[in-house]
Amino acid sequence: MIRIYLDWNIISKLKTHEFADIKRFFAENSTKISIPFSPAHFEDISKSDSPNNTKLLEDIITMDTLCQSNHMAYDKELDIAAP
Repeated sequence: MIRIYLDWNIISKLKTHEFADIKRFFAENSTKISIPFSPAHFEDISKSDSPNNTKLLEDIITMDTLCQSNHMAYDKELDIAAP
């Protein structure tokens, strides 16, 4: 399986019509491509958390759709990124 880490800026672009083909490609190949999420994604999303932000739920759904349950975190003791 191929793992592709997408920065939040890329994931947020995948919500737009302009990048619908790429999002569809990831969905169609979800058995071959793993897109992990990290704590950094939640930090980026939380920056936009406000009562006026109507897109927060859309952001979370987009990330859930792309990343599913693929989580990646940094292990300080091993000094590696661990799935």
